[in-house]
Amino acid sequence: MAKDWLNGISNAGLRDAVTTSFSDDQFTYSETLDFLEKAAVGGFSSSELEDLRLVYQQNAFENDYVNHITYKVIMDSPSNNYWWGGTTDINYVYKLGNASDYINNDEAATALIKKWFLGQDLPMPISGGDTADPAASGGKYSYGLIKGPLFEGSITALDVNQGKAGTCYLIAGMESVAYTNPSIIEAAFITNPNDTYGVKFYYGGETIYTTVNNQIPVGDDGKVVFSGNLERSLSGEAWVSLMEKAYVQANTQVNLKHDSDWSEEDGKYQNIYKFLEGGEAWPLSQITGDKFNWWTYHNYQYEGDYNYLKSEKDAALIKDDIIAALEAGGIGYFGSFGNSYRTADGKFTTQEPQVGKGEIMGGHAHALHSYNKEDDTFLFSNPWSESSSSDWYNTTFSIRLEDLWTSHFRADIAITTPGSTRKDFNFSISTAASSVEGAALEDSTVTFTITRDGTGQADTVYVSTAHKTTSNG
Repeated sequence: MAKDWLNGISNAGLRDAVTTSFSDDQFTYSETLDFLEKAAVGGFSSSELEDLRLVYQQNAFENDYVNHITYKVIMDSPSNNYWWGGTTDINYVYKLGNASDYINNDEAATALIKKWFLGQDLPMPISGGDTADPAASGGKYSYGLIKGPLFEGSITALDVNQGKAGTCYLIAGMESVAYTNPSIIEAAFITNPNDTYGVKFYYGGETIYTTVNNQIPVGDDGKVVFSGNLERSLSGEAWVSLMEKAYVQANTQVNLKHDSDWSEEDGKYQNIYKFLEGGEAWPLSQITGDKFNWWTYHNYQYEGDYNYLKSEKDAALIKDDIIAALEAGGIGYFGSFGNSYRTADGKFTTQEPQVGKGEIMGGHAHALHSYNKEDDTFLFSNPWSESSSSDWYNTTFSIRLEDLWTSHFRADIAITTPGSTRKDFNFSISTAASSVEGAALEDSTVTFTITRDGTGQADTVYVSTAHKTTSNG
């Protein structure tokens, strides 16, 4: 790759740092963090921001994650409006802003780097609880360091255990993905060399990233309070806790819940576990990048990245489609507004028996795993920890669709369509004005051509230009 553009960096110290980092024609996470931190000393000046944006325009980062978080530091993002920093008091959430709002302010420049590269802008560790789970009471918590491995052995649905926050819709989606296609979970994490991770989600066909460090909310007993490993141990497997935290942080960039209270201009309350409580099947698409099909017993209309929503009260008219979607490798979600139980002799009932266990819980999300043709049942799972309350409910159970598709449950089922997976393309930009012969005069037209290396779905492409970068003459 030609390196003439390096001469366009006006700040000598920054030019030296960038030139050294670019010796192999790309910028790694560590190299990018290094020259950003050097530029942040004393705050980003106007000329340094122009220099950094020139660097960004080269599209020479080692991966899309580093590209994304670098943009957020030097350009703009709704997430930059505030700094939360793990406080439990909303009065200590303070206005931050984009880099261009704070020229020569080293505190603001450093905060932006801490937010995007170091994962230090922690969500407020506050929950309201889960109405379906009496053990998930609301509270305010502190942060502890999770020291266990990101993944311990293979990724399985048993890794996923909901905690005290009412994020069952997210946790059920995570469990279902882990059950059906665990490689999606593994691919969602980018391991950085400083005990931080990039975490990837999808929203409206676009890929978004956030960075998490190894701090996780804990209770007075030092145990993980929100979702995590079975033992709720800081020395246990970390991916579930980190993905839940990443989801809360990502909500500061885009409206993950399609919530009317979400605000791109303000958004003071968005980086709080409590704000993410209560939801629907959206995480299926946000974790996998696939769209999904939605079947509902009632007539509710939902926002979300889905192919279609079908309201139908006759189970026979949707059952074959649901079976086909699961057998095609789809990842399933089930939400219910009514409870079900299993009597001591194994019979299904909607009336709480004197002797038996709960299964489907009202006001709660469950993972839908598969269909068993032999007994005509669907396999469901509750994302609660089996070890905590196994004496009063079954976490995994099989039920006929006809038994669930009634006014008692008013159920929702969503299943991904793997063929709709969003593709990631490489883009290049060219113009005839890049040569002397094709140069354009002031007030004349220049045509830019943007090319991508494949076909699939439509993409939104953002092109930025830097002011006063043309040469004299």
